[in-house]
Amino acid sequence: MSDTDASETSAARSTAPADATPLPGAGAPLGTLERGLYLLGLFTAETPERTLRELREESGLAKATVRRLMHTLESMGWVAHDPDHGRYSLGPRLLPCLFAMTSTSMLTNVAHPHLVQLASATTESAMLSTWAHDGALTLDLVTTPRHFKPFTSVGMVMPGLATADAQVLTAFSPETYWDARLDAFADHSAGSTTTDRDTHRALWSQIRNTGIAYDREGWKPGVCAVAAPVLDTTGCALASISVVMPSERAEDGRLEQYAQAVRDAATAVSQGISH
Repeated sequence: MSDTDASETSAARSTAPADATPLPGAGAPLGTLERGLYLLGLFTAETPERTLRELREESGLAKATVRRLMHTLESMGWVAHDPDHGRYSLGPRLLPCLFAMTSTSMLTNVAHPHLVQLASATTESAMLSTWAHDGALTLDLVTTPRHFKPFTSVGMVMPGLATADAQVLTAFSPETYWDARLDAFADHSAGSTTTDRDTHRALWSQIRNTGIAYDREGWKPGVCAVAAPVLDTTGCALASISVVMPSERAEDGRLEQYAQAVRDAATAVSQGISH
């Protein structure tokens, strides 16, 4: 172990707060993986956002080490960075790893009966999704006997920004995330139907006003959808609820007809998880 590593290890053990997640046992060096995991462990329900200075002071690691680790974690989606305020928070890459837990979570349990009701009322497939680093992650899916099944399954990520779910989840996220998502998909033809940032921002602002997003074959030819957000108490999207159908059944204003039912289901789930 280098002198730098030795000094960082000693500092981390001597300055980390008593109530923080314990560092590795005495005599064990702090490797890169352990350091990165320790930094992730400093994000809690009480402190969901951290600055580099706070992370350095609580971990006892060198400033350059913390900056390098956080840059790596950000580039891989494990943390998100708000450049305007210089604060980090846990990133969407964690969601797929926690899918086994989310499948039995309060969100999924509360939403499932509403998905069943929505699928019955519309005779189309109903879906619950959340954002997961590179697209909308399907948490639950209720299909119908009708001919056509969505091109997704529970646990699958639909990459890009073109799906109705991705549009809603982005529109109801903090605006500081908007440009970052556009940057992430700038080079992916399947990630968006347009590269005009102003057009995207105008669309997401409109979705915020109406509470509804439409996908008319933007993500996949032959597939249309309408989605609405499941909101937390701050008005940010925890998830989205959508109805998916083949394009031939989306004609004659059918998507617009289903919009209110989708919105009502999402509102009911939002209220259910807030109690």
